[in-house]
Amino acid sequence: MSRSDEITQPYTALAAKIVEGRTALGFTQAGFAAELGFKQQAASRWEAGTHRPTVGQIPALASLIGDDVATLMQ
Repeated sequence: MSRSDEITQPYTALAAKIVEGRTALGFTQAGFAAELGFKQQAASRWEAGTHRPTVGQIPALASLIGDDVATLMQ
C-alpha cells in the first residue's frame, strides 16, 4: 500500500472486518446500520475505510458482529 492509499483509506483493516461481519450476518448496509441505530452513510464510510466508528459506537458494532472490541480494533 502506498502512502497516498494510507492517507485516503486509513482504516482498511477495520473496514474489512466490518464488511466480513456484516455479510456473514446477511445484512445489507442499510439493514446493518438500522440494527445498530445509525445511518446507512455511516456504515458505508466505515466499509470504505475513510472513517471509523466513534468510541461510543464500537461496543455495539463489535457485539453485533460477534467480536470483542480489542480484536475489532486491531
